[in-house]
Amino acid sequence: EANTRGSALDLFEILGKRTLWSEIPEVRNSSVLSRLSDGERKLQEARFEILTSEASYLKSLNVLTSHFLPNLLGSADDDEVTNLFSYVIEVRRCSERFLSALDESWRTSYFLPGILRILSEHCEKYFSVYVEYCTNQIYQEKTLRK
Repeated sequence: EANTRGSALDLFEILGKRTLWSEIPEVRNSSVLSRLSDGERKLQEARFEILTSEASYLKSLNVLTSHFLPNLLGSADDDEVTNLFSYVIEVRRCSERFLSALDESWRTSYFLPGILRILSEHCEKYFSVYVEYCTNQIYQEKTLRK
């Protein structure tokens, strides 16, 4: 298994869409699928789904913070911007950190070694920002209804 694979974000560019682990050319062209039980293959698909879902989420956060946020800064009042975007930058940083760790595992092996440790570590150390973000959701909804 060569260590030349790109990042999870690169997968979207190369394949043009989200895909299953078993459909990646590197996996499909190897003999690994014939050696895995159905349960092992499903586990690999779930691991890969964590990686690709986080990459998709970060891509959306990047659009939100690079396109929508700057455009609103000139047209919305400060309270509206605060209500709509508070904690979004922190959530993006958390997502970047998480995806970076997942990508390191992905680049090591398409089996994504250590993914459970990565998930557990990031939940424990960094995911409190999501609690803050979700707590603010009621203010976001009120602002959007105006």
